Amino acid sequence: MRIQAAAILLAAALLAACGEPNTRADRGSDLLFLQTGTGVTVVDSAASSPTVQSTRAVPAGDWSTIVQAEPAGSSTDLIGLDPTTGDPVWKRRVAGNLQTKVVSPDGRYVALVPAGARYARQTQRTQITVSGREVKEPIAVELAGNFEPEAFSKDGKTLFVVQYLPANNPSRYQVRQLNIKKGAVNDVFSVDKELQDAMRGTARVQEMSADGTRLYTLYTTNTPHGAHSFIHVLSLDEMWAHCIDLPHGFAMSGQRHTALKLNGDGTRLYLADTAEGRVAEVDTERLKVVREAELDLSSPWPGATMSFDEEAPAIYIGTGRRVVAASLDDLTQTDSWDLPEKITGIQVGARTRRLYVGQSEEVTIFDLTSGERIETWDPPGTGAIRRLGPATPGLKGERASPR
Repeated sequence: MRIQAAAILLAAALLAACGEPNTRADRGSDLLFLQTGTGVTVVDSAASSPTVQSTRAVPAGDWSTIVQAEPAGSSTDLIGLDPTTGDPVWKRRVAGNLQTKVVSPDGRYVALVPAGARYARQTQRTQITVSGREVKEPIAVELAGNFEPEAFSKDGKTLFVVQYLPANNPSRYQVRQLNIKKGAVNDVFSVDKELQDAMRGTARVQEMSADGTRLYTLYTTNTPHGAHSFIHVLSLDEMWAHCIDLPHGFAMSGQRHTALKLNGDGTRLYLADTAEGRVAEVDTERLKVVREAELDLSSPWPGATMSFDEEAPAIYIGTGRRVVAASLDDLTQTDSWDLPEKITGIQVGARTRRLYVGQSEEVTIFDLTSGERIETWDPPGTGAIRRLGPATPGLKGERASPR
């Protein structure tokens, strides 16, 4: 449903006079964060046009800033956009035809690589440029080896990178840290001061804490004792890493069946394995799995996405064409809804008691208080919806050991 702004205002005025509010604007609105076939889109649920729409943009981990990269002759213009208004809040120019790879919270720091760069291939040298709101002059670094930017440290002095080994024919990778000013690559140690070695395996999904101090990545790997999964915890302020082993058989079915979501204060991390119908809760302070439960997440179609409701509190899991709600009191199912199409994302309203469920080109809206379906809405200017919700824009797909 595409409604012009004038029509929205007119309808709102008429309904206010009658005392029967029916429009989406009258019920309040939420900012919806979408990754679409044309790029990144932010749209207000009561508006007639997107606030942000860009084909060359990458959001910060908390979506407080969206960084757009625009070609400018032999250079690239970086523009930090306010997602609530679409207005530019800062701008930087960097030399070369570059693409944005990693954005720190608030867009303070941005890591760029040459446009079209592909990692985990036969790359002997890596070029990385650092710019951003708090970087007056861009810093260009050339490294001997095959590296991929992963995340910035909290203070912006370090860029965590993934190094593929050996560079010319990779079979494993290792998380390391780049001192941006010195251009030196150093090892990462565990919380117990043990070296984080190179490993084989598959990185499936990621979740960044809202304050930008932790990055959680779900890995699966094969060992002499069999296959298993674990959460790789990367501290971006205390500069350590740690691996949390998951229960046997958990999250072995691939990215399409796995979702991660932190609660609001980052003290709990929830994992959903829709293929096995299992949910786990991780205490992020004790760095261990503290609860596990089984839910009916069965669906003939693959899919996994999750959102967190602070007010309930509850988690909402999208699995194929179903949404399952589970209470966090005991991790038991409290409700479920069937959708006509495969779910591409879920977002709980930050301003309203509504649940937005993305599908291929539409969003179905539910009232979380009553559980009733309100409407199905075609967000303006979006086209195909590949992802709905402020998901961490890290892994574009599974990152597996190349061989």
